[in-house]
Amino acid sequence: MAIPILNHLNFNSKSELQNAILHTTTSGSASDVEGKILYDTGSNTVKYYNGSSWISLTAATSVTVSDNSGSTAMPVVFHDESNNLHDDTGAFTYKPSTGEVIATTFTGALTGNVTGNASGTALTVTQAAQTAITSLGTLTALTVDDVAIDGKVITMTGSSGDTATLTAGTNGTLAITTTDAAAAAANITITADGTFEAIGSTVTLDSGGAINLEPAAGSAILLDGTISVDAGVVTGATSITSTAFVGALTGNADTATLATNSTHVLVTDNESTDEENAIAFVEGATKNASGQVGLESDGTLTYNPSSGTVTATVFSGNLTIGGHTVDDIDIGSEFNDVDDHLMSSGAIKEKIEGYSYITASSSDTLTNKTIAASQVTEISNITAGEGAQIENIGSTTISATQWGYLGAASGAITNTDVDVNIANLTARLPQITESVTIGDATDVVVTTSGNLVVTGDLTVSGDTITANVGTLTVEDKNIVLNYASGSDTSSTANGSGITIQDAVDASNDATILWDATNDEFDFSHAINVTGTIEASGAITGNLTGNVTGNLILDGNTISGIDDSGEFTDDDNHIMTSAGVQDKILGYGYTTDANVTHRTITAGGNTLAGSETLAFTAGSNVTITESAGAVTITSTDTTTNTQLATAAALIDVSAMDGDNVASFTHSLASQNLIVQMYDTTSGLVVHADVDHTSTNAIAITFANTGAELVTAGIGDIRVVVIDAVNGLSDKTVSYS
Repeated sequence: MAIPILNHLNFNSKSELQNAILHTTTSGSASDVEGKILYDTGSNTVKYYNGSSWISLTAATSVTVSDNSGSTAMPVVFHDESNNLHDDTGAFTYKPSTGEVIATTFTGALTGNVTGNASGTALTVTQAAQTAITSLGTLTALTVDDVAIDGKVITMTGSSGDTATLTAGTNGTLAITTTDAAAAAANITITADGTFEAIGSTVTLDSGGAINLEPAAGSAILLDGTISVDAGVVTGATSITSTAFVGALTGNADTATLATNSTHVLVTDNESTDEENAIAFVEGATKNASGQVGLESDGTLTYNPSSGTVTATVFSGNLTIGGHTVDDIDIGSEFNDVDDHLMSSGAIKEKIEGYSYITASSSDTLTNKTIAASQVTEISNITAGEGAQIENIGSTTISATQWGYLGAASGAITNTDVDVNIANLTARLPQITESVTIGDATDVVVTTSGNLVVTGDLTVSGDTITANVGTLTVEDKNIVLNYASGSDTSSTANGSGITIQDAVDASNDATILWDATNDEFDFSHAINVTGTIEASGAITGNLTGNVTGNLILDGNTISGIDDSGEFTDDDNHIMTSAGVQDKILGYGYTTDANVTHRTITAGGNTLAGSETLAFTAGSNVTITESAGAVTITSTDTTTNTQLATAAALIDVSAMDGDNVASFTHSLASQNLIVQMYDTTSGLVVHADVDHTSTNAIAITFANTGAELVTAGIGDIRVVVIDAVNGLSDKTVSYS
């Protein structure tokens, strides 16, 4: 239902009525009130009532223009794309007495005679007839923009000193000359939107440089109507004669005479140039049917004449050196023990160390080393200097023949010192540059009485690390548990953490362990935190200490605690026992343990035994007793000014020809809320309310009582509410 507005709305020429929709009906269904406006759904037009009839607001199809011959320059009216009329006062005018059209600028062709001087930076004549421009005399010279016509010469200036000249000479000759003052690029470009033809008894192209003929892509240069040159390929020529051809000749030469040396290629000698030359090779895997093949080369297969070096990415096949054929190289840990294989230095080292041989330079001394009997038999071809480095070779006896290999006198070499010299060990250990294994597959214990310093990384591959130290110091700020490089260890993360043995007693350890099922850390014992604990999720368990923020207990959010003297009456607050006691005592209850609390019901209660009933009078409360009857009386004289009301009923039919209804509400205030509603329809109605005094109001309607009755308005109930009378005003901020 629409809201009845029973008086005028004044927007004070400032406020807008935005997004308003007119009343949709038909003019035949609406009441005839002067000034009423509506949208007629029958004709789909906006209409208003002028006091006698409904007028449609439609776009005008014609404008009546009156004749005017005045001498005043008046604005010319023009319309936009939406056919709205406009004018530009002063900038576009028309003077009827002279027929002058005045504007700042005219763009486009002017048809008709132009009387007077034409001024400006340029003048364009669009009429084709030459008589359109008449000179007062003979034009001996004419300059238009940068084009000068002087006799038989037309000179066009492109830039300062740079010109293009057309000169007509004797017998109708025409010379086109371009000049560039800087001698840079006075080029001539002729662009034809169609066919360009140069026709003459003789056409001469005389160029100081190259002559470029560049047809469009897909087109060719046609000579003599038959010879075509397309992308460097000449076709249609019956013969081409030259004393020398430069570059490759490709294509079929079925009728060409074969060269007498077609089976040979002339090669010049080159033995000293230090350069990488490509080596030619035959294309394809086999020759073609005619026995002809092509030569190819690859930048990765080259020969250097200076060094005699052949370079390729890979050499494949057997290698013959000094009459010995080699078909493979053993590398790494390979050892095939065949004479047609060579070995890399890495493979030789692997093999020697696999025999437990000792590698040493000529300056190293082998001290307290053991060589097995089977290994001794393999020592040969050792120089005297190398043999002098070997001493104390265990208990193995070297034969006189073997000793001769060592370059020493005959006799047995025996181990005379089974211990490693401390000085030698101290000197040699820092010289170790490769990985060293201490001990065999069984457990080996390495003990040092002093400090052990590891300057590199320490990797322990065992299962248990035992640190019997008083203080363990770790510089790294992050200790990673359950680690495995490049692997997902989430399946073994459960139970990871820290265990303190015998933390409580011999039977009770303390732990901080990861619970993978619930994605949480589990502490085996209580946590004592001297600072602040912040948590974004739930904290489960007992809390001792200060808690900042909300606390959730059994699904209820606790945001505060009311203590002594506080009572916020808020379900999100809990109360201390002192706060509860203060509230009980504030109600007049007693905390005396000897007093039995009973519920007092209408009609009275009977006290049992020696029970007594105690009453405590509070503020503005009086308690009296007579013959066992207790009377409690409130002496509070405070008047509730928060809400006071008054009401009145406006009899619309009794108002008849009047349009103002007044009554006295006696609330002694103008801080009032006034609301009206139609008692017949129940709709809230609006009218102008004027506070004529602090105890009375006057209500003004736009219509008389009789008109309201005709419009179907029933009696109007007026309710007046005193809104917070007597309170001080709050501070108002403005923006």
